[in-house]
Amino acid sequence: MNKFFQIIILIVLFLSFAFSSYSFEYSKSKNEIDRAIDHLYNYNLDSSLYYIDIAYENDPEHPLLPFLKSSVLWMKVQTEQGFKKSYKQIKVSFEESLPIYLKLIDKYPNDPEYYLYLGSLYGLISRIELSYNHWFKVLIPSLRGYRYIYKAYQIDNNLKDVYMPMGLVAYYTCLSAPFIKFCSTMMGININCDHSIDYLEIASTESYYSWVEANNVLSYIYIYMNHDYENALIKLEPLNRKFPSHPFFPFLKAEALLHSKKWNQLDRLMPGLIELTNHPSLVIKEECMHKLNYINAYRMYYKKEFKDVITTTTNIIDNYSMEFDWLLGMSYYLRANSYLALDNIQDAKQDLKKVTKIDFKFPEVAQAKELLELLSKNK
Repeated sequence: MNKFFQIIILIVLFLSFAFSSYSFEYSKSKNEIDRAIDHLYNYNLDSSLYYIDIAYENDPEHPLLPFLKSSVLWMKVQTEQGFKKSYKQIKVSFEESLPIYLKLIDKYPNDPEYYLYLGSLYGLISRIELSYNHWFKVLIPSLRGYRYIYKAYQIDNNLKDVYMPMGLVAYYTCLSAPFIKFCSTMMGININCDHSIDYLEIASTESYYSWVEANNVLSYIYIYMNHDYENALIKLEPLNRKFPSHPFFPFLKAEALLHSKKWNQLDRLMPGLIELTNHPSLVIKEECMHKLNYINAYRMYYKKEFKDVITTTTNIIDNYSMEFDWLLGMSYYLRANSYLALDNIQDAKQDLKKVTKIDFKFPEVAQAKELLELLSKNK
């Protein structure tokens, strides 16, 4: 009887291996791709490309590879040559990868991963337009990509990696202007706003590849949109532990600790943040300097050192060089509140007006408008 059950178990194991559904279960390149991703998020980009090349030799049709290589090349050019050059690299990689994916989809029309990563490739194109605040131009590649991603979901909704881009597109669309939502509907994309964070949470806890980006996105949502710092710290813990050389995850953790007023933990983190401001990449170095200054400024604000807050935030504003303007808007807002604390209403109003004109989706924009209206009534 025992021998019979042993045979049954062996048969089950064989069948589960032979009919594995996803690339991370059956690919000969699984280990190399795992290493490439680990090096990617630790910003060892040359090492990541090295393992990608080996993965191509072992499994040239792996669904993730064209998108993964495009992502690594984009980040490499960005860190070495700056944002504009990196956008050119995205376009080059897109033109190279698009026909590869279309050919593979034609060959394997029922494999959801090819649709998923082709859709994700369109997301890189969207990022270019997002950096210029070209919202309608963001919409077009986003919706094209979403159609492929949703096709992957229709083929197999148990592919948990699909929930990260679905959640991200849904969340972004639901934050957008009514015109963007209307265009989404007209183009046949039905976005369920209520499920956006749920989808991201599924990817965070159950996906194989996309959990990193899901945790990253959720940490931003929890810190800046929901002010849920405990949940942010939960999402950031595995990111900082598994990718200790990532230059930006520690700053997210620092901000969550800051607003939780966990001063001892923040103090232990500070030497590492200061070290990151000496990063060999100028792009990374400048972003780390802005983020460190912002954390220091907010800590001063909690201490009611308002003049020092104004000096520090002015340094961020005058030297701002980040890809997106959200931290610029946050710096104006923090400086405005410091001016208000010092009864400098005129300068506060000027900064609040700047916040309302910067195109970022954080609650501070609406709060700035409310403050301006209140200050106008109390002239």
